[in-house]
Amino acid sequence: MPPAPAPDVLQILVDAIAKKAGAGAALFETDIFAEGSFSLLYATADFPRAATALAQRLKDIPFTLNQPVPINELTGIPSLKSGLIIPLSAESTLRGALVVANQWGGINDSAFYAEATSDLALLSMALENRFLHQLRNFKNGVAQTVLKIAGSKEALPTAQEVVEVLRNSFSPQISGCAILRYGPLDEARPDAPREYLEIRGAWTQKRGSGGGIGIRLGIESYHKRLELLEKRKYYVFQEINEQVLQIFDPLVRGLLRDAYVRSMVIIP
Repeated sequence: MPPAPAPDVLQILVDAIAKKAGAGAALFETDIFAEGSFSLLYATADFPRAATALAQRLKDIPFTLNQPVPINELTGIPSLKSGLIIPLSAESTLRGALVVANQWGGINDSAFYAEATSDLALLSMALENRFLHQLRNFKNGVAQTVLKIAGSKEALPTAQEVVEVLRNSFSPQISGCAILRYGPLDEARPDAPREYLEIRGAWTQKRGSGGGIGIRLGIESYHKRLELLEKRKYYVFQEINEQVLQIFDPLVRGLLRDAYVRSMVIIP
């Protein structure tokens, strides 16, 4: 994997695109752990001050990949009079948006978009590379925390206490964590077939600590996937979209939607 693009690389690309448009520009990225959320990465000096507030507006726009959205009264941004909101995608997944606009009007949308196509493609690639590095750093952080817990001399008697240790090590983008245990547990029959996974520890940004403890999730339809998980040692869902949700039963789908899960790592 190539090194993650330095901020100045993204800035150079945005500055070049803004120059072709003869307007200001602001680059936003989607949050890989918070569905529908955008955050401002960079804005040119001449972009209107609405840039920060614009992040909240973007989540309400029904983007179609590779289809720019013209700025008008319907976009609800009074301080911007002319320009485009350009979705930036990789492998059919939205990674961010570039807003090219000014307060005076006069941007030739079609001519600018045709001229900037190559630069926009490079910008999309840079955002995808940034996403992959964020995901890799997240996985490494989880793995290091798990190893730290495993090597701790202090006993952690409950799964919820382990979750609390993990939670304190998470970055703000992490929306939840849960520990599940196979059941039923029968000391007289340690090799008894597994029938379910029970939530023993949980935390989400929305519900706080302890939500869902005791819920049992049937595993009858997941045996092959669980066997594969045991072999691979971890599995990453880079994006939890509707297609991925259909893998799970209605109860699990509801739990994932309630926690606003956008990306997920499962470690056996």
